[in-house]
Amino acid sequence: MQQGVSGLTSTHVGQPGSRDRDSGERYYVYLHRDPNGDVFYVGKGTKDRAWRESGRHEVWCRYVEHFDGQYEVEIVQDDLNEGSAESLEDDLMREYGGQLINWFNFHRTGDWAAYEEYWSRRTANTEYVKETKTMEAADPEECVRRYRKALAEMIDYEKAALDDPTRYENYTGTAGDVYSSWFRDNACGDWLILDRLTLCLKKLGREAEIRSLVRRYLEVFPGALALSSFSRIPKRGRVK
Repeated sequence: MQQGVSGLTSTHVGQPGSRDRDSGERYYVYLHRDPNGDVFYVGKGTKDRAWRESGRHEVWCRYVEHFDGQYEVEIVQDDLNEGSAESLEDDLMREYGGQLINWFNFHRTGDWAAYEEYWSRRTANTEYVKETKTMEAADPEECVRRYRKALAEMIDYEKAALDDPTRYENYTGTAGDVYSSWFRDNACGDWLILDRLTLCLKKLGREAEIRSLVRRYLEVFPGALALSSFSRIPKRGRVK
């Protein structure tokens, strides 16, 4: 067993590639396996990349935490040039598909028709918000009505993803459970709609409505509270 840089425990098979004086940096392709033996990550690297925990994305970290920091590092093939390493990495991503938590995996399936519908509705709603913004000075009351409509529309098209985060990107097995948990905890929604709505309500002196809106919004999108730029919105309604 080898201790990782952050104290997580990993096992490794094989050794990382070394520098080849004729062809430059040599690469290896590696797997991360959880204690059940399931592969959850595929990568390519040089030197100690396979064993480094720094720089890993949040879903990788949450997956490893799910197993109390236990995982294995396996070197699949060593002494590769970069092109060969990328090709092998891609082949392995295709093989393991949705069980991987790799942030970018073009072989993960999903409901693409639903995804296109989501983006169509989101784009139309964004244009509606832009149009409404031009009306704020002349008719803030009407803008409140329109922004409320845009907010309700946004929550509706985000709901499918919140109900089933793996719908658009089909993570499976433990990866699906971990990704879904991370997604819901970090969901922010399109908080800029709430930003414009609360600005109009502030101008109209309706702070009580701001407080109610902010609390309801955070019930659906708790991740917004972690955004430094979001903090200005609760302040408008003196939300504690």
